[in-house]
Amino acid sequence: MNLMKTAENFVHLRETHGLTQTALAEKLMVTRQPVSRWERGETLPSIDIQAKAALLVEAETGTILYDKNAHDELSIASTTKIMSALLIFEAI
Repeated sequence: MNLMKTAENFVHLRETHGLTQTALAEKLMVTRQPVSRWERGETLPSIDIQAKAALLVEAETGTILYDKNAHDELSIASTTKIMSALLIFEAI
């Protein structure tokens, strides 16, 4: 994922929700400094995802906040995920 695009998304989403860096930091239980570094594109949040692939999407805008191997073709890992995918596709 493009670091500067992710930084722009952080700023846009924070401002869209009317949050200061300090307010967002409090909600995420971090100090303001990491939020500032994320928004300047210096670093990304530390996200420990054990899955082979992942996609985090902001619900209101559809903005992709995080991806891990998002374009890799992988099989669905469980029946629950198959049913979830079926319900999603039926709803859209």
